Amino acid sequence: DIHDYSKKVLLPSFNDEKRASVIGECGGLGLIKSGWSYHAYNDRYLMTYAFEQLIINLSSRLSAAIYTQLSDVENESNGIFTYNREEIKFPTTHIKRVLTNDYSHLYKLKHIWNLTSIPYTNYTKLSLSKSLDLMIDNNSTDDIHFYFYVRYLYSQVNITIDHHHQMILNHTHIIKDYHYIPLPSNLFRNSIRQKHFLDIHVHYISSFDKGEDKSYVYPNRTSFYLNLVMLFA
Repeated sequence: DIHDYSKKVLLPSFNDEKRASVIGECGGLGLIKSGWSYHAYNDRYLMTYAFEQLIINLSSRLSAAIYTQLSDVENESNGIFTYNREEIKFPTTHIKRVLTNDYSHLYKLKHIWNLTSIPYTNYTKLSLSKSLDLMIDNNSTDDIHFYFYVRYLYSQVNITIDHHHQMILNHTHIIKDYHYIPLPSNLFRNSIRQKHFLDIHVHYISSFDKGEDKSYVYPNRTSFYLNLVMLFA
């Protein structure tokens, strides 16, 4: 009986002809609302992608795998259902297909534009104006979702998309790793195959250093990386 909450479960060496192997707990994917989970996501589509990848990568040597968990409980939000079991967090059509070994409409995650190949570092302030072309067939599928894949350390980030949609990223003291931020569903959908513009302002925030080791010069702490990502089925 193996408990493994990683995104790709690796099995130890054993004689699977004579012994049954079961994953007693796996998954633990959480949709962020309130509470806590093993792998937390900001929306149901990205979480569904992670669920599909978990299932298709399970080893055929397993006798069974038990997903954690059926519903949310107190202080845990990694259930398939909400706490009252009235709302399923995943798009049901995707879950039904992958659990019946139908892999014909899996979500695909594609990084379609990057601000830079390596992070900006050692700055006190950045001001960037960039443009990008989205060459996507809007008639191919309605199931398209866009995200920023981002990491910003000891910084606040202000992004303006197409001169009107503004975003402020200021959770660097909470999230210090690379992560996905969902974008409004209609932000690019209605203007695909056109040029889009990003105005980005990044600056160091000294208050984010509170309680940290002050022995380093603050510019050596700052780091900023941004990709645009498309999820589609």
